[in-house]
Amino acid sequence: MRNFKLKIVALLFAIGFWFFVLSQQKFLLTMEVPLVVSRVPEVLAIVSTPPKMISIQVSGYVLDLLRVRADKDGISVVVNAQDVEQGWTHFTISQENFYAPDHPNVQYVEGDRIRSLDVEFDTKVVRKIPVRLQADFECASGFTFVETPKINPQEIEVSGARATLMALEYLYTKTSNHKDLTKNSKFDLEIQSDSLPAYVQLKDSIVQVELFVQEIATKTFEKVPVHLIGVYDKTKYSLEPAFAEVEIVGGKEVLKEIRFEELDLFIEFSRFAIENTESLPASVRFSKNIKGLQIRPENFSLLERKDSLAVQGESVSEAP
Repeated sequence: MRNFKLKIVALLFAIGFWFFVLSQQKFLLTMEVPLVVSRVPEVLAIVSTPPKMISIQVSGYVLDLLRVRADKDGISVVVNAQDVEQGWTHFTISQENFYAPDHPNVQYVEGDRIRSLDVEFDTKVVRKIPVRLQADFECASGFTFVETPKINPQEIEVSGARATLMALEYLYTKTSNHKDLTKNSKFDLEIQSDSLPAYVQLKDSIVQVELFVQEIATKTFEKVPVHLIGVYDKTKYSLEPAFAEVEIVGGKEVLKEIRFEELDLFIEFSRFAIENTESLPASVRFSKNIKGLQIRPENFSLLERKDSLAVQGESVSEAP
């Protein structure tokens, strides 16, 4: 029993001595750390895309290396761009670029890792880029949108290198789905920044979209005149029938505002000859945002008078 205890003590002593010797030796550690390009002049911006992370080797004692490995936020390689000019700049990476203020005993080691870096700079510009929605909006059954979605702001101010921003046409929102809408709604949508070029800065990262929803209703107008337009003899030609019934489907409140006088039904006289037909559907000019419109009857015929009262050769021009 006594020999066993002595063996345990000897083993612990050997392990402790081994750790002591180990702690007095320096080792190498390869690690990925952030690359930071700092102090870029106000009039310039980065064009190229330097790596976000860079692989380096550091040396130090065991305990120091264990601490530096655990400190993910306090270690980086910092490149000072204070004196750069437009174009490409070559940077040499050395101990001076190694930033680890809380680990003074850990040193950067130059080896077969990245020892230099080329970065392109260009004039910094500011542009307003239009925003495009990538969200899906759906009304509940029996409801409809009565206006196109309004985005606020419609454009976002973006700053970055001139060459980079000139190639940027649109900003896009992140994808999202909003269903079963029954009333006017507002949603905050985040701009999709992950796909943007590096070193592009957005003034706003969120836009608001406003949706206008109403219950679906139907409204019918009777005896709406159908106009025959163009250059033709008014005493000789007319439409049969001359009136139509118009049924409009849309938002309930929108339909309340529609007046009879707003309905403009017409057929161009020349279409009968161009399409070589005796009857045509009427066209409609309408400014309101509606879901659907139906005209009855579907087709109207061109009626030519044969009686002697027709005044030959007289023509009238009506503007569309």
